Formats: sequence, structure tokens, C-alpha cells
Amino acid sequence: MRVNYFVFSRNYRELKKLLDSVQSPEKTLDLWNLKNREKLNIVINEVVRLFHNYLASAKTLVEHTRILIRAWYKEEDFFQEYEEQIEIRFIKNSLAGFIEGLRNYSLHYTLPLANAEMKINFEQGGKNPSLDFTFVLHKRDLLYWSDWPKKAKPFLDTAEDEISINGIVEEYFLIVKKFHIWLYDRLMQIHSKDLEWLKEMNKKIIGLLSDEERMDRGLDSE
Repeated sequence: MRVNYFVFSRNYRELKKLLDSVQSPEKTLDLWNLKNREKLNIVINEVVRLFHNYLASAKTLVEHTRILIRAWYKEEDFFQEYEEQIEIRFIKNSLAGFIEGLRNYSLHYTLPLANAEMKINFEQGGKNPSLDFTFVLHKRDLLYWSDWPKKAKPFLDTAEDEISINGIVEEYFLIVKKFHIWLYDRLMQIHSKDLEWLKEMNKKIIGLLSDEERMDRGLDSE
């Protein structure tokens, strides 16, 4: 489970690093310069590549976690608690439904093509303009696909015409992160006695080792 979460988390961080790297005004203006159109296209292609990896690893994490929990705890009381958390955090969450649908869209239909968007925001009175640079999906392009699952439609029905990749990537990651923190904490509670036993057994095994064997294993010789 830790490996699966690591893969998803690492894909998120690589995508976020790229998205954040172009947020400075200097980088934004450089990419938006007509002379640098090829450079902007390269960045957009990288966003699409990393976004695809993020979506695929999100589905992998969902499926592998479900398989493991069902295999280990299907006959335990905890399984019902797990199912309730899935219902609250994911099944009833329109963004989670959209992310799952978008993964199917990218694997079975076409890659979700990203577009770059720059806005200039002015404070009241027209002073101190700031740049807002983001990558977006156009809802009209997504709706050409007729196989969106039912769980994805609430998000699409209420989404703006331009869906911020930056926004949905960050929001969904936080949903998954909070769930896995809950899951890890609950499993630690459920297996607290087993883990305490394991800790004591490890101490006894270490106690049987000679000083030389402990040193070879990088353990405290005391």
C-alpha cells in the first residue's frame, strides 16, 4: 500500500513542480512571447504527459487499495468502516468521479489536451496588475466523448467552460492524502497489539546477536 501511494504521490509532485515552475511573471511572459511558441508547446506536452501519469496512478492506487483491503479485512468489522469512508470521501464526491472518468477518457478515447491560459488581474483602481497563468481543459472538447460515467457528470454539469488542471490536481490529491492518513492511522490502531509484539520480538532477536553481528547490521552495540 505504501508503494502504491508513493507512486501516486510522486506523480503528483512531478506534475505540480512543472505547474508551479511557470508561475513567476518572468516565466509566464517568456512562454507567452510569440517568439517562444515552440517552447510553450513543449511545456504543454509535458503537462499532458505528467497529467496522464497522475490520472493512471490515481486509478492504480484506488484499485490496488480496494483489492488489498478486501483480501485482508472482508470478514472484519473494519471493512464496513472502510466502505463507509469510500462512500463519503469518493463516491459522493463529484471531483473524484470526474477524475476517474478522466482517467478512462485518457486511456480509452484520447489524451486530455491541455491549453495554456494567461489572465491579467488588476487591483481596484487599475493598479498593480498581476499575472495568472494556468493550464486548462476545455469542457466542450471533453463532452465529445459519450462514455462519461454517471459519477463524473455532476462535476461536468457545474464546471466552467475552462477547467483548471492546476486546481483539480491539487484538490484531488488532498482528498486522497487525507483518506490515506485516516486509513494508515486506523490500521495502526487495529494492529497495535500485533505491532507491539513484533517490536518486542525484534528486541529479543537483536539481544541474541553478538556485538560483531550487530555492527554488521548497523545496530547499536549496547
